[in-house]
Amino acid sequence: MKIAVLADPHGNAVALRAVLADLKSFHPDKTIIAGDLVGYGPEPKEVIDIVRGIDAIVIKGNHDDAVIRKDYSDMNELAAFAAEWTASVLDDERVFYLSELDFMKEFELEGRKIGVYHGSPEDPFEYVFSEARARALLGKSTMDVIICGHTHIPMFVRCADRILLNPGGVGQPRDGNPDASYALLDIDDLRPEFRRVRYDINKVQRQMIEAGLPVFLAARLSMGV
Repeated sequence: MKIAVLADPHGNAVALRAVLADLKSFHPDKTIIAGDLVGYGPEPKEVIDIVRGIDAIVIKGNHDDAVIRKDYSDMNELAAFAAEWTASVLDDERVFYLSELDFMKEFELEGRKIGVYHGSPEDPFEYVFSEARARALLGKSTMDVIICGHTHIPMFVRCADRILLNPGGVGQPRDGNPDASYALLDIDDLRPEFRRVRYDINKVQRQMIEAGLPVFLAARLSMGV
């Protein structure tokens, strides 16, 4: 069984469509999206509609939660601006969809226990950057597979017969590579294939500027930071 693992589309519908077109050729049995459908990007409505139109296991992230609650106090100035803008353009029905998403999902596939969390199993807003922290989480978890997002940086850590996987960011990669990032995971051997997909960054940047979103948020897409 093969799973497509995505995270952090962040209102970037152009990148999300490119990723979905790429993964289609691999015929994954399941698709997982580890949160932050919105925030930063210029097309939050479109991203929500795309996600609702596919058969995917989806959770919410911190940007989704901020838009739902209209509370941006824990965000930096640029993220807060973008989240507030996102809340202003989303209708109640789409906000309700976000509000119905869970912060985590735990389930079983092919005898493997899989946990999907935006940040970590212990905190939906935790950034898991280090291998040491990943190993600590694996050591405490009952899951065979921990899937995280939030950092926008691809990560794979194996500890005995358990793994932690972060597929990187679809809508705003931060590992120095501007191409959209996702992963394909073989459930049988727990080996991921990280995929990078080019998309029309210039188009998204124009959309962001036209929407009045901060220039830096548009510029960073070209840098992958």
